[in-house]
Amino acid sequence: MKIDKDIKNYKERLIRKANKNGLWENFGQKEVNLLEDAYNEHQYKNDGVWDKIRAFDNWCMDYTG
Repeated sequence: MKIDKDIKNYKERLIRKANKNGLWENFGQKEVNLLEDAYNEHQYKNDGVWDKIRAFDNWCMDYTG
């Protein structure tokens, strides 16, 4: 599924960036917003896509390096 690939790519990029520059406020929010915009039509569907975006959002908030 494309959402899984997108999330995996964002996680890898964010981890590399955090390792290089350290963590910052609103870590990953830009990426979460991009996913929400790209998959907006799934917000009210029961197909699990929105749940994956929410899980990624939680991962970003809880990431400590």
